[in-house]
Amino acid sequence: TFMQLVNVTVANNRRKDGGEIYGSGIKIESEGYLICFNSIFWNPNINGDVVVSDEAYAGFDYCDIRDGYTGTGNINADPLFVSDTDFHLIPNSPCIGIGNLADAPTFDIENSPRPLPSGTNPDLGCYEMDIAVMQEFEIIAWDVYFYPNPATDYITIPTEPNEAAKIEIHDAFGRLVMQSTLHLNQNTLPVAELLAGFYFLTIDSKGKRVAGRFVKM
Repeated sequence: TFMQLVNVTVANNRRKDGGEIYGSGIKIESEGYLICFNSIFWNPNINGDVVVSDEAYAGFDYCDIRDGYTGTGNINADPLFVSDTDFHLIPNSPCIGIGNLADAPTFDIENSPRPLPSGTNPDLGCYEMDIAVMQEFEIIAWDVYFYPNPATDYITIPTEPNEAAKIEIHDAFGRLVMQSTLHLNQNTLPVAELLAGFYFLTIDSKGKRVAGRFVKM
């Protein structure tokens, strides 16, 4: 059986009973034949993320694999996800911009163009991050300032501002798509009209600017 995996993320995979897993990222048995590149396998188990039986073949290139794996461009480094449940990459992730452009998909799982910026190498994993855009924002915390994330109709900022706060939303290309002002005791922002995708939300209040990211479903 032949299988090809490109720009996939397998992360935080574990048994519910806490038992050991052999091949917590992927296990190829029997006469399986796998080609994989531009992917991330990072799972919290004591055994390796990749297990290949003697009768099978697996080729991994340009991948981040916990405990490592022989292949071109592979690394063994914490991918630095946003959180244990959000597998977007933060700006200093070692997985950004180190993939192989040849045969890589032109869009990521959220339909964002790949690579970003254009003309660079793609990121590893299922999400493409535009590091040029991300570096424009002072990222103090990714998951503190608003919820739900992903969002559908609205975003709630849990800390009500003590004074009016200016809100801006930029898309993955850095384009301003929404501006609003939250007044005292107001902390809900409608986002239903935004297209599905990845966005940056910035909050300007009391002369300080903080930012985070969210996904609009």
